[in-house]
Amino acid sequence: MPVAVAMACLLQLGLAGLFVVMLGSYRSAGPRAQRAMDAEVVRRGVAPEVLAEYGVRLDEGRGALVAGYAIAAVLVVLAVLNLSGTGIGRVLSWGRSHWCCSESAS
Repeated sequence: MPVAVAMACLLQLGLAGLFVVMLGSYRSAGPRAQRAMDAEVVRRGVAPEVLAEYGVRLDEGRGALVAGYAIAAVLVVLAVLNLSGTGIGRVLSWGRSHWCCSESAS
């Protein structure tokens, strides 16, 4: 396996892992942070509607979570295709099949 393909697999799996960790953190801490921010705004004497008016939210909606997990899944599929040595994985990752992936490049 060429070095560039191995590095691409590591990056794809690493990014997928980061997406999952990041989304898990948002899911667990987001609502708590939103409640704390709302309470702080009220404590400072500002109308709570100001945050909603300007679209300030610290919790992720379902759409953002689904999109994030879908991106992570696509990255894992690309990494598996690259590790299996199929040409389609390389084409989808790099945009063309022989830019860096010829056996002489390793």
